Amino acid sequence: MDRRGDVVDWNENATAIFGWSRDEALGRKLGDLIVPLRFREAHTEGLRRFLETGEAKVLRRRIEIWALRRTGEEFPVELSISPMAEGDGLIFVGFLRDISERRSAERQREEHALKMEALYRTISIAAETISLDDALQVCLASVHKLTGWPLGHVYLASETAPVRLLPSPIWFSSRPDEFAEFRSATAVTSFAPGEGLPGRVWSGREPEWIADVASDQNFPRGKWPKGIEVKSALGFPIMSADRVIAVIEFFSEAAVEPDLDLLLTLRAIGQQVGRVFERRHAEEALRVHATSLEIEIDERKRAQAHQKLLLAEVDHRVKNMLAVVTAIASQTARNSDTIDTFSQNFLARLHALSGAHSLLTERNWKATSLSDLVDKALSPYLMLDSQLDIGGPVVWLQPKAALSVSMVMHELLTNAAKYGALSVPNGRLSIQWITEANGETCIRWRETGVGPVSPPSRRGFGSAMINASVRHELKGQVAVNYGPDGVEVDLLIPMGASEESSQSCA
Repeated sequence: MDRRGDVVDWNENATAIFGWSRDEALGRKLGDLIVPLRFREAHTEGLRRFLETGEAKVLRRRIEIWALRRTGEEFPVELSISPMAEGDGLIFVGFLRDISERRSAERQREEHALKMEALYRTISIAAETISLDDALQVCLASVHKLTGWPLGHVYLASETAPVRLLPSPIWFSSRPDEFAEFRSATAVTSFAPGEGLPGRVWSGREPEWIADVASDQNFPRGKWPKGIEVKSALGFPIMSADRVIAVIEFFSEAAVEPDLDLLLTLRAIGQQVGRVFERRHAEEALRVHATSLEIEIDERKRAQAHQKLLLAEVDHRVKNMLAVVTAIASQTARNSDTIDTFSQNFLARLHALSGAHSLLTERNWKATSLSDLVDKALSPYLMLDSQLDIGGPVVWLQPKAALSVSMVMHELLTNAAKYGALSVPNGRLSIQWITEANGETCIRWRETGVGPVSPPSRRGFGSAMINASVRHELKGQVAVNYGPDGVEVDLLIPMGASEESSQSCA
């Protein structure tokens, strides 16, 4: 490009990227050919300012910006522009690279991470004792974070005839002052099976997506006299066994085309939230049986009631464990290139989970010693005892925290054995823990004798599990430092997840 902004040269790569031939491009304004309309004024102003004052904001450095193809399609590019003298004049030489694929891959990774975070958070909710209303409210917030859609609502199935879906007071709105008319229409609208978006989800027991509610003949709220403020809608069922107990719906004021992968994720979330409903009924049964035990004198009836209590508890724990195992299997598969790799990693993680469960069973699912948990995780590496330095005060972990810490230890030990201190003869691994004055427990993991280490180029499932377990499951903190002699990891477990002994930490 010359000082007037006219194209003076155009190579084959430029033709392939932008669609203009060399003959078509030469002599034309570069801004008219490849700069999106919204940036052209800034492009022209930048050229004028440089020619008059020598001030440059984008020259001689690499930037990422949007460009324009001949077809009118905008796409991201990496661009570097350098001014060069040519005879008595001045030209500007640009080097650019189409980064559409890279941006797409980054976006897919971000979307995948959001989906996994929402699914993991829902599984965690299903493993805790909270009410169905609380679980639904958290679910709405997770779906909003996943989709960015501003308005969500829950329809509940009536428990008496006639069976219909009834509007609930459970809403999520990122913009509370908007959508007033639509909320008013929803508050007075119930649905039979197959009727409207909620009814279709209810009868089909599968997620539904409406790209344009105005053109959908089965969207009764679209006929609200004062009009509604939404264009796209989606809904998915909350399942308990084979029964739909609620329908979650979300709305956007913009038209959005269906995303099959997102619908599959929402279906999985709905199944996990249903676990809360099942547990609530199990707890109700437990209370009934407990009352019955107090007034029953017959020992045979007492034994039968006690058996039902045990079965309900086993059913609850097995379903929760299946949910955790399903999540581990799904994520291990996504990060495995071969069946052998998947089998090895999946079985190793199941073994770690099994070890933690064994300790909890020995303790009758009460608090478990952190020292015992670490010893159990280190059992496959006892032959490397001379390379290990383990110690700390007596700390008791609650069952939920024990499971999470066990999985974290497994992931760290696997990395140490493959790449770190346990993979070289001179490596040493120190695992020390202390209790802070405020009751928090700090676990300090130090690997030495490895040499300089650098952060991995991409975040794998192990790192994601460690962060999710500590930050979300334990509500704690994790810090990783790749130092000159090995990896250093600090895990901070808040008071409540652990119970420190009377022994003080030096």
